[in-house]
Amino acid sequence: MDQPITFTEEDAKPVHFPHHDPLVIETPIANKVVARILVDNKSLVNLLFKEAYTAIELTDRDLSPSGSQLTRFNRTTLIPMEKVRLLVTLCPDTPQSTFKYCTFMVVDFPTAYNAILGQLALVDFKAITCLKFPTQEARIGTVWNNQGEAR
Repeated sequence: MDQPITFTEEDAKPVHFPHHDPLVIETPIANKVVARILVDNKSLVNLLFKEAYTAIELTDRDLSPSGSQLTRFNRTTLIPMEKVRLLVTLCPDTPQSTFKYCTFMVVDFPTAYNAILGQLALVDFKAITCLKFPTQEARIGTVWNNQGEAR
């Protein structure tokens, strides 16, 4: 990567401050625009919820066996229906557009979100997460993840 990743005043214009909002995006999955996608770097897997799966017009034939269980934050177990590999496009219709095929566990569970892009998608897209913020000295501070502690 030879281009710096920066944030500008222009980037902050659509943000209503102060905010405590999670990162929720709208982007095409399997060439259908999907709203309410949570980007969650704590989630180990990508999830697609059954209602969104059906809205994308996929069928059971598109699924493959997952052979895994998911443990939720309250330590209860959730059995995925199956898994599916789908095209995800970020920044569609812009010069910055990019796409990757991401594997999603399809789950039948009520939630406010249609999908969750977790660590697997962030790695696929080579995305980084850090904190950038203005300081009192009119500079930009940056806090990076401590990978050693995270692992």
